[in-house]
Amino acid sequence: MRKTTKQAISESLKTLLEKQTIDKITIKEIVAECGVNRQTFYYHFSDIYELLEWALEDTIQEYITVNPVPKDDWQEQIYLFYRFLYSHRRIILHAYDPINRTYYENFTVKFIEPIIMYRISLCPAAVHVPEDKRQFVQQVYTWICSDLIIEWVEHGMPDEQKTRLDDYITLVNGSLDAALERFIPNHI
Repeated sequence: MRKTTKQAISESLKTLLEKQTIDKITIKEIVAECGVNRQTFYYHFSDIYELLEWALEDTIQEYITVNPVPKDDWQEQIYLFYRFLYSHRRIILHAYDPINRTYYENFTVKFIEPIIMYRISLCPAAVHVPEDKRQFVQQVYTWICSDLIIEWVEHGMPDEQKTRLDDYITLVNGSLDAALERFIPNHI
């Protein structure tokens, strides 16, 4: 099957990221690797960081398709995200820099947030908690997981991160119900 131009440009960026960090990559190199012109690049992306964002989102969707995990297994969904990042470790590490840290945080939150929302829906207390309080709890548990992942990337993605994720899952399973119960209005 023929790749779209966006996918071809994305593949070129990933090829270059295997060899060097993102701050060393130019649009000129990307288009030369891909065989398109600068105008084509700018038709699809405003800069390398927008391309990186699209490439990561496209790549994770492809990874999920090839490595399906049941939607109702929230723990395995988190491990899937970890495995995705780890399997693309060289690219992730070469692409990460202080300029795009916020993007990595947003990318992680975007993936983790629905997983935590699902986990909250499994809690019996959740139906009694006001929506704004459920959202607050969901944000806190999402941020914790996101911060663990970003810290892991910043430390070079060592193997032992799985232990931290195991601890996070233990924390969620041991405290989420209690956290939600604290937000149930007194009249219930």
